[in-house]
Amino acid sequence: KNTEATGVDVEMIVTDADQYATKLQAAVAGNNVPDVFYIEQASLQSYVASGVLLDITDQVEASDVDLDNLWEYGVDSYRFDGTLQGTPEGRLYGLPKDIGPFSFGYNKTMLEAAGIPLPDKDTPLTWEQFVEICKQLTTDTDGDGAVDQWGTGLNVQWNLQSMVWSNGADFIDADRTTVTVDTPEFADALQKFADLTNVDAVTPS
Repeated sequence: KNTEATGVDVEMIVTDADQYATKLQAAVAGNNVPDVFYIEQASLQSYVASGVLLDITDQVEASDVDLDNLWEYGVDSYRFDGTLQGTPEGRLYGLPKDIGPFSFGYNKTMLEAAGIPLPDKDTPLTWEQFVEICKQLTTDTDGDGAVDQWGTGLNVQWNLQSMVWSNGADFIDADRTTVTVDTPEFADALQKFADLTNVDAVTPS
């Protein structure tokens, strides 16, 4: 349908997640770069410097893409002015694809098997209640002394940022010029995360 509507024949290249970065770098080295691809914000400056990324500021402004409908921080993460990344004045080299919040789900069968009442859908759990449920779900099912079932899979790579923001903290200040990881709010969020592994022992990482 896209080809009929636009005259553009799109070829999708699918690869395993753990091979994506390597294959993309190989494509760049071989001058066979896909027309559209995903990169993390942390890689933006190096791709701009190597001439791989197109400045799409003018194209986006001339299109029907409403940047006001997108999270400002997410859009600005793909802006670069030649010196600083993330400034509203920077040129645009990409658009965010999936920045947003995450939510918790639970395995109803596991909770029922452990005799844990199912959470009330209209009453949010406190952090302490969440941790307590995770403790009850973390078990050595075969008695060999090693945990076979963890209460949660939270890990620093994917989940710390949301926890920091939820706690009223951030990694840098509003001007994006000063690191702010030494605030009490940031320390509290990081401590809660560390405690999941080191104190509560409900997640493996």
